[in-house]
Amino acid sequence: HAALVSALAASAVPALRELRLASTSLRLPALLHAVQSGCPRLERLDLSRNRLQLPDVEALEAFVAESTTLTWLNVSATRFPLAHLKQLLTCPNAQVSLAVDLSGNQLGLEGARLVASVALEMPAVDTLDLSDNELGDEGIGLVANGLCGCTTLRKLILDRNFKGGAGAPQRTATVAGLSRLLACCSGLRSLSVAGSCTAGPGGALKQDIVPLLKSVQSNTTLTELNVSAHQMGNGGISVLAAALTTNTTLTSIACADNAIGLAGLADLANALHINGWLRQLHLSPADLKQAAKQCASSSSSSSGARDVSACAADIRRRLLRNSQR
Repeated sequence: HAALVSALAASAVPALRELRLASTSLRLPALLHAVQSGCPRLERLDLSRNRLQLPDVEALEAFVAESTTLTWLNVSATRFPLAHLKQLLTCPNAQVSLAVDLSGNQLGLEGARLVASVALEMPAVDTLDLSDNELGDEGIGLVANGLCGCTTLRKLILDRNFKGGAGAPQRTATVAGLSRLLACCSGLRSLSVAGSCTAGPGGALKQDIVPLLKSVQSNTTLTELNVSAHQMGNGGISVLAAALTTNTTLTSIACADNAIGLAGLADLANALHINGWLRQLHLSPADLKQAAKQCASSSSSSSGARDVSACAADIRRRLLRNSQR
């Protein structure tokens, strides 16, 4: 620790742009003071998986507030204290565009309320990762509603936070909030709301995701969407495919682990005959295997595996065509 602080303070690495200190248990006050004086070009700082104490958090807030070069801050899995969450999100220098990774901090519903309360007071934060924070359906809804009207946030990650009952009023309200977010947050370019197939009941939206997929149809700002691991089946995939026939801004979609079958693959392939903008469509090998297995067990389709392969090949061809335009 002492040697590192001395080297940083002595400007031994003045061109340093990235500093990774994950799982190091280093104390931050002296270290960040040294970085501030000896590394004027630092852009990326990784403090993940360190248990941050109060002096560390206060030193970090002061550093972030002063830095005019920092563009990425990773404080995931640090048990970041809720009492300082507002300050962290609102203190960055207005001259920067900062990506903040707060994933895996068990922020819970109270953390969601805090984020929602300052959503319009963090103009320097252009990327916010809140994945794996036990927000639950209500917390996700609070964040989404709080961010409505925000014009500075470009990327929002809410993966693996869903927890609620299928068709329950709160789940319906949460999905409606996410749909509103797409309509109201004019600066948002990337939204990731992956579910979880292993988090127990409620971790995947299943058919409850349909209103969100429909809202994509008329959206004109989003370029990236992640709706993986929601077990939406062919019904949900068909709605997404229909949205792609009119959407002209999405260039990347992740929809792996969604219990897709041959019908869903065929709908995606048909949509890409019309859509000339999508360049990346992420499906897992397990999706294709499952689709082929379903076809093989169906008495109505003796050539199911070949049909699945043909659809997958057609999708790849259309994506390649789009990427070459």
